[in-house]
Amino acid sequence: MEVLLTGNIAFLTQRFIETAFPGDHVLAAQLPDYGAPDPAVQTVALDDKTLLHEVAQTYVFDKVVYFSAYLEPHNPQTNEMEGLRRVLQCCYQQNLQMLYVAGPEAFYEQTTGKTIIAGSALELCRQYAQAGAIEIKVVKSPYLYTLSPAPRYLANLFEQMQEGVLHLDEQPNQAMESLCDEDLAVLLYRLYDHWTPDYEEWQIPDVFAHTMQ
Repeated sequence: MEVLLTGNIAFLTQRFIETAFPGDHVLAAQLPDYGAPDPAVQTVALDDKTLLHEVAQTYVFDKVVYFSAYLEPHNPQTNEMEGLRRVLQCCYQQNLQMLYVAGPEAFYEQTTGKTIIAGSALELCRQYAQAGAIEIKVVKSPYLYTLSPAPRYLANLFEQMQEGVLHLDEQPNQAMESLCDEDLAVLLYRLYDHWTPDYEEWQIPDVFAHTMQ
């Protein structure tokens, strides 16, 4: 099957792709203002909005996954809604299965600028699904961390630890829920293996906290 991975793909590794989509042909498309993935992952840069339509016309995708910018803390979200809208529009009335992997702001109860944007992204997915134009599901994930390479946020914390000073930008009561990317890869494989056409939203529990306890 043909698979398109796009959005915030900075954490992608070849191991993740082989776990989530074994035997599939995977294309990773890098959007503007997002970090680059592991060099072992072959990507195509979509630095112009017309290129996404060209890719969609060149390939007939069976599966599309859009990874939210909110999967990393303090990641710029300037293109979150626009990038998601463009992908939804390209998938419109196509015979494919789309998955939107949202960050933890999608299930935080307090109202902030980030949670408003995250909620708007979910509502956009619901509207496309209700229109019957796309088979789409949403996974609300904690922040992702990888074993290699380390995400920018974790890398900065490690550098601070070596210097003996640790500075966190989060509020004292803010949760920092985390999920290993390898666990997400296994979940994606299972979701697509048991796919149904109905619109659904799932929230991944804070397994990191449960493990630490």
